[in-house]
Amino acid sequence: MNKWFVLLAGISLAASGCSGTQADDAPTSQLLSFSEEIVLGDGQLDTASPFFKVAPDGEVWLSWVEQDADTEGFNVFVASWDQDRQQFGERRRMNDQAGEVHWYGGDNRPKLTVTPDGNLAAIWPIPSAVSKTGNIRVARGESEGPFAPAMTLNDDENPLGHSHAFPTISSSPDGKIYTTWIDGRNRPSKDLAPGEKPVVSDMNLASQLFMAVSENGGATYSKNYPIAENVCACCVPNIVFLDEGQTLVVSHRLIMEGGVRDHVLIRSTDGGQTFSDPVLISDDGWVTGCPHAGISLASDSEDRIHGLWFTVGRSEEEAGIYYTFSEDGGLSFSPRQLVAKTPASAVLHTQVTIDANDAIWATWVNLQDEKPQIFLAHREPGQTEWSPSYQLSDSTRNAVKPSMAIDSENVYVAWTELEGEHRQMKLRWAPLGN
Repeated sequence: MNKWFVLLAGISLAASGCSGTQADDAPTSQLLSFSEEIVLGDGQLDTASPFFKVAPDGEVWLSWVEQDADTEGFNVFVASWDQDRQQFGERRRMNDQAGEVHWYGGDNRPKLTVTPDGNLAAIWPIPSAVSKTGNIRVARGESEGPFAPAMTLNDDENPLGHSHAFPTISSSPDGKIYTTWIDGRNRPSKDLAPGEKPVVSDMNLASQLFMAVSENGGATYSKNYPIAENVCACCVPNIVFLDEGQTLVVSHRLIMEGGVRDHVLIRSTDGGQTFSDPVLISDDGWVTGCPHAGISLASDSEDRIHGLWFTVGRSEEEAGIYYTFSEDGGLSFSPRQLVAKTPASAVLHTQVTIDANDAIWATWVNLQDEKPQIFLAHREPGQTEWSPSYQLSDSTRNAVKPSMAIDSENVYVAWTELEGEHRQMKLRWAPLGN
């Protein structure tokens, strides 16, 4: 049996319930029949943090972290999906220094992009001598063969261990690679009296959003430069492209007056050199500190921007998974729409993806019998209601941090499961009905 996969006995999946906005008279949506669960990676080692990326030619790639057998650290791997064999192909390690990857979890996981010519570039955080989120590393590779030695992306050498975390990488249609991350190198300091605790609304807790750009496929990157101020230090930014790459959109969580930390986006029409003032995506009024859960963004063929996120908002009654969209390139957004009601007792993660027909696909974490589980729903173009929701995980373990991909044939969802101190990745996929 391939070491890379272990098939588990499973049950066929039917719709397990309605999402928070499903109406009784909503148009019939395609029913999905999901595969059995597949365990990904080496079952004897901790594996976690799957991250999907679909190449311009439709090839599906997955990156993840896996415990290094000889060190206390982790390595980051990548493999592509073999549709004929219905499994992932040969895996390749992207970090040349074994065990250097720090598994921080959540949205601080390694991420991957594929350039228009089919080459790969990856980004991940590693600890410094004095900080577990000390530095950002990048590496590039062709569609086959070994990766080039990794480089440190942050150019401040970080002698004091300032946080550089929650990196994101994305390749534009013209082949440029954009990276952005939350950077604490210029964070103002504040001397606290003995026993004094920092105040959430103080700007001394704010970080900056930094960017670096590669114009040669990831061989080299530009100098680091800030693109946003007063950024919440724990919520991953997102990058999407509009106008065939002429407009660059970046989301982050902004610290505002009174300690409010809501999602905003900024726009660039000059290749990331300058950015607009922030535009509020949704007036949630989040004031409960650093949620470690950023908004997920995706753009469709008509340059609409779609967003999916979890929030508690101003009261526990508001807690839920919400969706919004923009039809004017991110200058304004529709009122948020509840996709699924959730408890307010846990921070939950989301992802939104658009398929080739502009259908909207959402995956998220919700609590089921007090355990976090993975759910999915979709919405056809032109409709306002969501399909019934599907529970993908089997509810016996804690299932977190989903990642989703869609090619011309299937929708794929992978996630991390935890049992005690052991982590493993799971995958399910379903044929599309088109």
